Amino acid sequence: MKAKGNPGPDYSCVCIRNEDGDLVYAAAKTLIDGSNIVAEAEAIRMGLMYCVDKQLFPFIIETDSMTMKMIINAEWKIPWSISMLVDDIKRLMEDQRVIVMHIHREGNGLVDFLTNFVFYFARTVQFHNFQELPSQAKKILNLEKIGIPNLRVRTIQDKAPD
Repeated sequence: MKAKGNPGPDYSCVCIRNEDGDLVYAAAKTLIDGSNIVAEAEAIRMGLMYCVDKQLFPFIIETDSMTMKMIINAEWKIPWSISMLVDDIKRLMEDQRVIVMHIHREGNGLVDFLTNFVFYFARTVQFHNFQELPSQAKKILNLEKIGIPNLRVRTIQDKAPD
């Protein structure tokens, strides 16, 4: 998930991988308006819908949103803005073996890249295998598969003293 301007247009992305880390499916789309929590919930719902349709159970949901993990695990109250999405998520998870885990944003590099891809180049994308991915996405996936983290580096600009 990625939000560009909160609130405002948001972009939701899901990447589904098998136990070896190989890409099974990835999709990203532009949402009309919302917030980062709406985009996070929509990404989880998109992934669950795909997994239910393809009967890919049991599985682990990895999200970089601690808020969504706590909401899905019924540790926090559901905000009204995503109550219908969370109802869908819980319905899709019924009678399935699903674990929801929090991961750091740096562990979600492919999702971050694909949401930026949608933001800059397309309104929606789908990839059904590794070969369909843009070359930079292939590099990110390969690095993640061998355990090399995607590091975010920010530079601090020196400011003149006031």
